[in-house]
Amino acid sequence: MPVALLDLTGRDLGASVVASSDDSAGRHDALLRVRPPVATAPGTTPDAWRARRRTAPVGEWVIVRLGEPGVLRTVVLDTRHLHDDCPDSVTVQAHCWDGYPAAEQLTDPALPWTTLLRGVALRPDAENAFDVTDPHRYTHLRIIVQPDGALARLRAHGTVVPDTTLLRAAWIDLAAQENGAVVVDHCGEHPHAPAARLTVPGGPDGPGWVPPRRRDASHDWVHLRLAAEGTVRQVDIDTSFQGVDAPSRAALYGLNASDSGDDLPRWFELLPATPLLPDTRHRFLVPTPRPSSHVRLDLFPGGGASRLRLWGELAPAGRASLALGWLNTLPGQALTALLDRPGTRGTPGPEPGQVETFLADRPFTSLGQARAAAPAALLTHLREETHA
Repeated sequence: MPVALLDLTGRDLGASVVASSDDSAGRHDALLRVRPPVATAPGTTPDAWRARRRTAPVGEWVIVRLGEPGVLRTVVLDTRHLHDDCPDSVTVQAHCWDGYPAAEQLTDPALPWTTLLRGVALRPDAENAFDVTDPHRYTHLRIIVQPDGALARLRAHGTVVPDTTLLRAAWIDLAAQENGAVVVDHCGEHPHAPAARLTVPGGPDGPGWVPPRRRDASHDWVHLRLAAEGTVRQVDIDTSFQGVDAPSRAALYGLNASDSGDDLPRWFELLPATPLLPDTRHRFLVPTPRPSSHVRLDLFPGGGASRLRLWGELAPAGRASLALGWLNTLPGQALTALLDRPGTRGTPGPEPGQVETFLADRPFTSLGQARAAAPAALLTHLREETHA
């Protein structure tokens, strides 16, 4: 199955600008605005983050908290409508700090940052895209422009790697982007109402996903990869703000990619075709729950939805998969901080060189292999916090 990338700097996902060296000439929160940048008249505030002019060689900086922790694949530094203000070069750094560190903590000069892109040149008035090869999971980005200048927008595309300590509840939303789910395919979307809005955090503030009107006899649909293999118990389909675009019926199908009985896994029914109302939050129990890794929502005769929530429990294989992804992408400094947490201090510390060997042996292909190499304190953390 294809894997789509999410914009981890999306405001819908909860990203935010934490701090900057200066934004007196252009607000730093412009970096995360959803709409494309627009041109502004000379002498007015630009639709961009712009620091005042300086000559210090260190450059100007801004720190962004990602909406969810993840592994980055592409960073886009947008300089559209910026000419004289375009920086000579930009450095992109990352740090992993789960929880809610304050700006004062993230700007501590002693805090280590990992460089993802070093001194890359930017083209003015362009969307500058750069591939990222670092395989680790991060929570924050620091962008340094040299010697100064402006950036209109920042986008960082990647895959969510959730903190497994937050997935201990009996039921979680298996379709939530914040837990690692992603839309992999759909029948169509409008630019202002993409399918990915179905699974963003929070309640709807607009129509969510609106597919184009169909001119044939088929129906609308969207295909999601769940956060991990799990059993969907309850389906929430929210048609708030959907008037004429609301479907009259919906059905949900599941697929388990780990099924080995067939050459190709087959779709099975989770929720039969069920009537829907416009502008309504619907809740349905799944009559016959089955473990699934993917789902397909069919909407009849067509139409969209504002939010989709799929409540259920992770399967043992799904929980192990999330724990393995977390272990394989944890940066070294984050692992060291984890071993110092109160919950693991009662466990004997790692032997000399054990942490370094553990990091060097990654990526592991199974949780059993990772457990065999993990320090005892980390094993305690896995058992107590993730039940993996």
